Amino acid sequence: MQITYSGKVCIETDTNVYKRLLSFYPEEKLLQRPILAEALQTETVTYGDLCSEAEKLFIPWQMFLLTPRKLTHHLKNIENNRVDKIRSTQMSRRRGHSGDIPYRLIDRYIRAQNFVSSTGFYGANTYNGSLAGLTIASTVKKIMGHFGIERGSLLSGTKADVLQYLITRIEEKCVNVGIGALEARLVPTTDNHRDLYKNVSGFCLRDEKVPFIYVNASMATEEEPVGRQIYTLIYLLTLIGLDEFTLARNINPRTVETIKGGNSKLVHAVTAELLMPESMFETFRGVDITLDVVNLLSNRFKVTPSAVLMRLYRLGIISRDEKSGLTTEPFVKRSGGGGSSPITTAVKKFNGGLVTNGVNRAFNAQSITQNHAQYILFGRIGRPTWRDYRKLAGI
Repeated sequence: MQITYSGKVCIETDTNVYKRLLSFYPEEKLLQRPILAEALQTETVTYGDLCSEAEKLFIPWQMFLLTPRKLTHHLKNIENNRVDKIRSTQMSRRRGHSGDIPYRLIDRYIRAQNFVSSTGFYGANTYNGSLAGLTIASTVKKIMGHFGIERGSLLSGTKADVLQYLITRIEEKCVNVGIGALEARLVPTTDNHRDLYKNVSGFCLRDEKVPFIYVNASMATEEEPVGRQIYTLIYLLTLIGLDEFTLARNINPRTVETIKGGNSKLVHAVTAELLMPESMFETFRGVDITLDVVNLLSNRFKVTPSAVLMRLYRLGIISRDEKSGLTTEPFVKRSGGGGSSPITTAVKKFNGGLVTNGVNRAFNAQSITQNHAQYILFGRIGRPTWRDYRKLAGI
């Protein structure tokens, strides 16, 4: 591969490095991008085009200059870090969607998780696996007791208030919670990336000290988003308590680990009981359930109308036909009108409080370089963004 500048060849690199680097995450379909595809075909790319594409894709352009051996070592380390971190079959997906998994996003959170766990501030997390073998009622009691979640706080305020309340309580017990949004420009925003990210509601990552939860902020337009985020958050928190993380993959890509059956039904049952206790639905038996009632319960329990309908059906309060007949109006996203959030708010929301505070603390202590800090918080080097962030964060 020849890299040209002002019409002259300035660097020659291995074409296989170029191809392997852009195909490491096949779900992103990077080699379908016109500039990159043409460069592979002609084995020539201008320095400007390479830097521009690399910037959009959050890939340091210098990686295209690696030797095949160094690239293999780098990619192998990424794959090795995934082992026992996540179970892909337990990811929460958009209703009606399936398919590719955003492994690069997962890998980015794994790097952040490894950093936080290595800081020395955290010991073994007693919540991991602590729910195994418990009944649904005991599981709910255990979760609420461990994280100090109060029923009254779940029923008061807005859905946004409850979501923030849950994040605060959960992070106080050393489980990091990141709320990801494409609008923050902390991830690539090409059409392929948007299609890939919108398919996933969330995932959780295993760690002995600091488990991670990721909840997508850009929820599907046919559902009210904050209610879905709340449900997804509790669902993933329950998975961590059941020690459900294992990735169905070995270091050798030709082999697949044998993994135990999932607990999806149990996790949904626990999530529903924690957010929508059966005892609080008893007064609705024999009542004519209308769309107004569904919306009332949705606002009361801080979940989506579709979650309320499923709960009513599972409890035998409405029939399957009644459930099908109670359609809810599509949620329409409205423009905020208040401008974008400060970079400090966006960074903390996306990375989670434990990561953000850990990076800030480490940078102040000069135990982490500014480049390392940017790669963790932003996913790339961004000098102007870093300057603004430092000013607002006071680091």
